Amino acid sequence: MMDKLEQLREVLYGHSQLLIIPHNDPDPDAIASAVGLQYLVAEMFGIKAQIRYRGIIGWAENRALVRYLKHPLHKLKHKKINQDIPLALIDTQPGAGNNPL
Repeated sequence: MMDKLEQLREVLYGHSQLLIIPHNDPDPDAIASAVGLQYLVAEMFGIKAQIRYRGIIGWAENRALVRYLKHPLHKLKHKKINQDIPLALIDTQPGAGNNPL
């Protein structure tokens, strides 16, 4: 069985970008997981990843975490997502209703 890192490498092979989308209104576990994946793909595969979310980062603690991490998350401004760029959902899944898909 192929290990998870090799599976990720295979999925991202030939791509230079990745779009990471946590659930709407990301909380600390979604934020940390997204930042962790962003770091992993940059360090392991040389892939530039953007973290985009729809909703708000409302709780003061969550906003403080984003400030502490130097604002790695950005609002998803476009309704349509570029399907040429691979997409990673963090702390959500398609059809769950808490993400922009």
